Amino acid sequence: MKVPWSRELGNGWSIGGMASIFWPTEEGKRNLTWEPTFVLQRDLSRSFDVFAEYGGDYPQRGGAKQTIHFGTAYRINSTNQIDFHFGFGLSPSTPQRFFAAGYSFRIDRLWGK
Repeated sequence: MKVPWSRELGNGWSIGGMASIFWPTEEGKRNLTWEPTFVLQRDLSRSFDVFAEYGGDYPQRGGAKQTIHFGTAYRINSTNQIDFHFGFGLSPSTPQRFFAAGYSFRIDRLWGK
């Protein structure tokens, strides 16, 4: 279950996040896990933005996993985007650092209309 939220702050700034609850099966048992995320974003132009995001996994059994990451996204057009980001683990069970790039696309009118 996921509950996303966001709010425009003005002057190109926005905040958002998501509260999620998962019940993954680990070692034959369900492990209730709460996963909050918080993001601060700034639009630098119509097509270009930067962000900082915190994310954490807090399982019923096992240690918390927390990360913070920073990145940028470039909207090629209204349905295509590329992004680059890097981050750091804030807890022992997360990677010390990571780098990533991605491409996202949206398919409009998939079911007609």
